[in-house]
Amino acid sequence: MRARGWAPLLLTFAFPAGAASTAPALVSDCAPVHPSPRPCSAAANVPTPTTLWFEVVVPVSNLPAGALDPNAMTVTLSWSGGSEEVLGAGRAWRPGYSGTFHDFNDGTSSGTGVHVTRATPLAPSWSYTVTVFTRTLDGVAINPAASSWSFTTRRALDGASVGWTIDTALPTVHWTGRWFAGEVKVNFDSSVTYDQEPVYALIDQARAEAPEFFEQQRDFPLLGDYWQAGLGAFDGNANVVRERETRRIVAMSVQGASTVLHLADLVEGPYYGIEPDRPLSLDYAKGDRVLVCDRFKSELATVQAVNDGNGTLKVAGLVGPPASWVLDYPQAYRDDNPTTPGNFTLPLGAVRKFAPVGTPVYWWDRVHDELDRHVAHGRKPLVTFHGTPYDLCRIATGENEYGGACPDRPKDYDQWDLFVRTFVGHLIDRYGTQTATWTWSVGNEPDLPIFWVGTDNEFLEYYDYTTNAILRAFEERAIDTASIRIGGLEATGLFPGYEGQILYHCSPVADSPNPGAYTDVNFVCANPAFAGRRAARVERFCTDHANEGCPLDFLSVHTYDDAAGAAETIRLARNRALALDPAGYADLLVSSHETTPDWVPRRDPASRVMYRWGAYLPAWGGDYFRRLLDEAVADPRKAGGESVLTAWPFNYNFEGLTSLAGLMRIDEDGNGTQDRVEAVRTPFFHFAALAARMSHDLRSIPAVQDAGVVFAGWRSVEPAADRLLVYAHDPKDTGCAETGGWDATLRLRNLRFPVVEVLEYRIDRNHPAKLALDALPLKDPSTGLYSPAEVAPLLAAHAIAPTFPPARHTVTDGALDLATRLIPQSAVYLDVRRPDPDGDGVFDPDDNCALLANPGQTNADGDPAGDACDCAPADPDAWVVAVEVSGVAVAKGPPTRVSWSAQASAAYDVLGGDLGGAATVLASELATPYWDDARPDPAPGEGVYYLVRVAHACDLSR
Repeated sequence: MRARGWAPLLLTFAFPAGAASTAPALVSDCAPVHPSPRPCSAAANVPTPTTLWFEVVVPVSNLPAGALDPNAMTVTLSWSGGSEEVLGAGRAWRPGYSGTFHDFNDGTSSGTGVHVTRATPLAPSWSYTVTVFTRTLDGVAINPAASSWSFTTRRALDGASVGWTIDTALPTVHWTGRWFAGEVKVNFDSSVTYDQEPVYALIDQARAEAPEFFEQQRDFPLLGDYWQAGLGAFDGNANVVRERETRRIVAMSVQGASTVLHLADLVEGPYYGIEPDRPLSLDYAKGDRVLVCDRFKSELATVQAVNDGNGTLKVAGLVGPPASWVLDYPQAYRDDNPTTPGNFTLPLGAVRKFAPVGTPVYWWDRVHDELDRHVAHGRKPLVTFHGTPYDLCRIATGENEYGGACPDRPKDYDQWDLFVRTFVGHLIDRYGTQTATWTWSVGNEPDLPIFWVGTDNEFLEYYDYTTNAILRAFEERAIDTASIRIGGLEATGLFPGYEGQILYHCSPVADSPNPGAYTDVNFVCANPAFAGRRAARVERFCTDHANEGCPLDFLSVHTYDDAAGAAETIRLARNRALALDPAGYADLLVSSHETTPDWVPRRDPASRVMYRWGAYLPAWGGDYFRRLLDEAVADPRKAGGESVLTAWPFNYNFEGLTSLAGLMRIDEDGNGTQDRVEAVRTPFFHFAALAARMSHDLRSIPAVQDAGVVFAGWRSVEPAADRLLVYAHDPKDTGCAETGGWDATLRLRNLRFPVVEVLEYRIDRNHPAKLALDALPLKDPSTGLYSPAEVAPLLAAHAIAPTFPPARHTVTDGALDLATRLIPQSAVYLDVRRPDPDGDGVFDPDDNCALLANPGQTNADGDPAGDACDCAPADPDAWVVAVEVSGVAVAKGPPTRVSWSAQASAAYDVLGGDLGGAATVLASELATPYWDDARPDPAPGEGVYYLVRVAHACDLSR
C-alpha cells in the first residue's frame, strides 16, 4: 500500500518583500501510464483526436507573491508551416478549443493543470509543438527554452488490418491459478460503509458462468489498530487484540530522576472484557520493563513503584520531558460510521508491558463483520499478516500518528506464536475447513519504512514465526497442511532484487550471498525453545536441511505499472527464483496481490476515463497476462500465479477510480436523500469475467504491432470448444481517444470439430454501455443523486451481451476464418464451440435429437431420430411430425411441375382445380417432393391452382 494525498490550493495576493521568485516550470515527467505533459514529449503514434494535458508549477516557497498569475498563461499549437493560438490571456479559449483548469497545491509544488480539447482532430502523421507561456504574480516568466514539447500523430487508419494464423493443435500450458483472481480493498471492514453488497451481487451473477471469477478478497489492514484516518477516512481497522494490562496515560510528572505516569482505563477496554478500575498491582511490578507511548513515539523504561491508591506507575526517568508527550487531544475522538461495529479513538498516550509481556485479549466483531460477508458470497479471504498490533509490538507505535499496524517485529515470539495460532484458529473454528483453501500471506511492502522499520533479517524472523504458527493452527485441528498455500513478502516491486532475501532464506539449497543482511537459517528451527512446537512442514526443513529453508508456496510482488513494466517485474522475480533453486522453486507461484496501471488516478481527466468507462484497463490487463503467458509457453515452470486488482470501494457516481463497479447514488422518491445504491459493471469487470470462463489450459496468441498498438491475446482449450480473447492496447492513450481501428482476421487451423457455433463479445470505447454513461449528467461523488429515470438506460446497458446472434459455421479441413474489429483499448472474446442446443453433451451434427436432450442417444427403431424426439419410436419409417408445407413452386411445362420443400418420412397429396372452382385430389401418397401435371395448359384467360398437403405415420390426418 502506498499512501498519497492532496491539499487544496490557497492563493493570496499580498506581495511581501523578499528574494525573487523561482520561475514557473513545465512538468515534463513522461511516466509510463500518466505522462505529463500528455502526449508526452517526443511521443509518436498519438491519436489524432487526442486531448492535451500539461502542468505548470512553482515551489510552495514561492507563495504568495510568486504564485502563478492565473491570467497570464497563453498556449500555442504549431506545426511545419503554421500555428494557431489555443489559449489567450485571462484563460480565454480560442475558437475551436475548450478545456478546464485544475489548480493544486500538493505540499511541495503549487500549480495549474490544463486540459485542452480540440473541436476537430489533428492531422495524421504530423509533428506538432505545444508552447506555453506563463509568469508568477511578481513577474517572473517561464524559461522559454523549457516551455514547449513536441509529438507526432498516428497515420490515418483507413483500411488498416491485422491478423493471425492460429494453429489450434499447438500444445497448451496449464496455468495454476487465475491471473485476475480477486480484489484488494484498501480499507478493512468497509463493505457495508461503501455499499459493496450490490457489487458482490454482480460478482455472484458472473460466477454462475465463471465459478472462479474474483474468488479472492484481500482486505487491508487486517492487523490495523485505532482510528486510522487514511484511505477512505473512516474507522474500519480490525483492532483485534489488546493486552489486558495496557493503560491509558492521562498525565505525566517528574519526581526527581523518575517520571510518574498517571493512568486510566483504556477507552476501548470494555470491547475486550477488561474489567474497569483493575488494580495496577495485578499487572505491574517493580522491575518490569514497559513501553511508554504516544501517537508519535515510544520509550522503554523500568518500573520503580506501583501505587494502586492514586493509579500511578513510577518509572526510571524518561528522556522525553512530560511536555513532549502527546497524551490526549480533541481530534482523537472521532465519530465512527454507524455501519461499522465499535468505535475507536486515534492513538492516545499509553503504557504497555514489555518484559514480561502482558496477556492478549480479543475483540472479533470487525473481523466477523467483514469476513462473514465474503464467506457468505462463497469468496476466499486472502489473509495478510503484516506488521504487529500495537500492544504486541516492540515499539508500540503505528504506521503513522493515526494508527494502523506497528511496522516492527513483535516484542516476544512466544506471545506472537500464541496470538497467530489464536487468530488463525478462531477463523478455522468459525469458517471450517474451507479455510484450508484460503491464501495466507505474510508481510506488506517491507521494503518501505512506513510498513517495516526492522532489518531484513528481522523481517525473515517475523516470517518464520508467523508461517509456523499459521500451520500449527491447522495441525491443532487435525487439518492436513500439505495444501495450505502460504507465502508472502508482498514487496513493492520498486526495488528489483529485493525479493531475493526471502528466496534465499526459504530455499534450503541456495546460500545467501549476504548472510549479514538475510540469513539462510530458519529462526524457528534455530530456537531450541520451539522444539516440539514446530509445524510438520517447518520441522522437515529443520531435520532434513540442517535448519535451512522455510515454507514458501508463492511470492507476491506488487505491480503498479504499465503492462510491459508490470510483466517484467513478475518475469524478473520468477527468473531469480528459478536461477537460485531450479528444483525447489519449480512450482513456486509468483503473484501480485496488488496491481493496477497506477496507484491512484491523477489530475489529468484522461486518468479518470481510464478507470471509468474507457477500455484501457481491460486492454492493459490483457497485455499484462499475455506477456506472462508467452514466458510460460517457453518455460512451463512459469505457468502459474495470481493477481488481485487494487480496488477503491468508494467509486460513487462512477467517479473514475479503480474498481469492479461504479456506484450510482439513487434518490428513489425525489426528496433529496439517498435511498439506495446501484452497482454498474466496469469494462474490467466484463474482461475478467470473460477470461474466467476460459479453462486453465492456455496458449498465447503472439503479439503483432502496428502504429504503436499491441495486438495479441490467448486461447483456451475446452472439451467442446476453443475460446479466444484478443485485444488491442495502446500503452499511452489513457483517455481512449482513438476512434479508428483495424479489421482483424483470426485464421483458425486444425480445428477439432466439423461444425462450430461462434459467439462474440466486445469491450471497447463503445461497448457495452459508454454511450449510456456519457448521457448522464456528472454529479458530485459525495452528494450527487440520480433519479431512477436518469440511470435506467445505464442499468439496462451495463450487462455485456453477445455482439451478434450465434453464427454457425461448417469447418472445412479444420480451417475457419473469423473476422472481427479491433480499436485501440479493446478486447474481443470469441467462443468457438460444437453446437449442442439441447445441452445433453452430444453435439451437432452427431446428435440424433438436436433439440431435445437424449444423452444416451437411444434409438429403438434405428431410424434417423432418437427416441426422445421420434414421433413413432417403434416405426423405422416415421420419425418427424408433419409441419406446414413450404417452398411450393410451379414450373410451366409441358408437363407442369409442382414442387415443394421436402420433409423427413413424409407422404404428400397434391390437390387442385380451376380458378374459382372446388379442389379435387390430383395425386396422393407421393414419396417425392414434386409432381408433374400432364394435363394441357388452361386456355387463355383461364387458370388453375394447386395445394400440397403432407402426412405420414406420425400424423395420419389429411
